[in-house]
Amino acid sequence: MRLANLDGRAAFVLDDETFDAEEASDGRLSPDPMGVLQEWDLARAVAASLKRGSGRSLDLSALRSPVPRPGAIYGVVANYPPAVLPEPALPMIFGKFPTAVTGPYDPICLPRPERLPMKAEWTVLEAELAVVIGRGGRHIPVDEAFSRVAGYTVAQDVTERIHEFGPRGSSVGTMDYASLKALGKSLDTFCPLGPLLVSLDELADPDSLELVCRLNGTVVQQASTAELLLGVSGLVAMLSSFCTLRPGDVILTGTPTPVDGQLPRLAAGDVVETTITGIGTMRNECLAED
Repeated sequence: MRLANLDGRAAFVLDDETFDAEEASDGRLSPDPMGVLQEWDLARAVAASLKRGSGRSLDLSALRSPVPRPGAIYGVVANYPPAVLPEPALPMIFGKFPTAVTGPYDPICLPRPERLPMKAEWTVLEAELAVVIGRGGRHIPVDEAFSRVAGYTVAQDVTERIHEFGPRGSSVGTMDYASLKALGKSLDTFCPLGPLLVSLDELADPDSLELVCRLNGTVVQQASTAELLLGVSGLVAMLSSFCTLRPGDVILTGTPTPVDGQLPRLAAGDVVETTITGIGTMRNECLAED
C-alpha cells in the first residue's frame, strides 16, 4: 500500500493513479492522513480492493508530508559505520519537534544568524530512512516489530550544527555547554518527509534499501539500510522499552557517513534530492529565511 497526502487529504496511490481514502472507504476512513494511520488495518483492506483505471491522475505538486503531524519524532545518532569507534552498544537517541515537518517538495528554510541566540548558523543535510508506526505499543519484541510498523518514507534530518553542539571550547556536561540539540534539529522545515508512505509488503527487502542524497546534482551520501548498526526492528523494540509508540510516530533511523567524510553546509539556492529505492525521491530547495 502507498499512502499520499494530497493537499491535506489522505489518498491511496496505485502506479500513477490516486484514490481518495474517505471516498474509497465509503466514509469509514478519515480524510486526514493521521486519521488513516489510526485505522491502518482497515486502510490496507480498502487499498487492496481498489481497481486500476478508476482513479485520478497523480498530481505531484499536491503532495504534502504523508505524516503531517506526528506525535513524536525519534532521531538516531551514529547508526551507520564508521560514524563512531568503538561501535556503541546502543545508539544515541534524540527528539525532534513535530513542528519541523514539511513536505517532500517544500523548501528548506535556512535561518538568519542574527535571529538566533548565538548569532551564527551552520546548517547541514542528513538523509535518512523514516519508519512510521502503525499499531505501536510498549515493550514490543524484536520479532513483532515489523507488524507494528505502518511503513517507510524518505526523510531529511536537517540540522543547524552550532546550536546543536554549542560553541567551540565549551564543556560537555556542565552549565557552560550551551547545546540546544533538539532545537538545532527542529527549526521549521527541518524535517521534510515523503513523497509517499509505503507499506513493507511493497518492498522486496525492508531491511535492505538503497539511499542516495544529491546536493545540486552531486552525490554526497550513499548507503544501504542493510548497513544500519541497529536495524528497524531493533530500534522499534528499544524505543518501546522506554516509550509507548503510537500510530503516526516517526523514527529517523540515522544518516550515512558522507561520501567525502563531511556533511556539506547548505546555502540559499541549493537543491537537495533524497532517494530511497522503492519509496521515491524528495526534492527540497534551500531558501534564506524571510
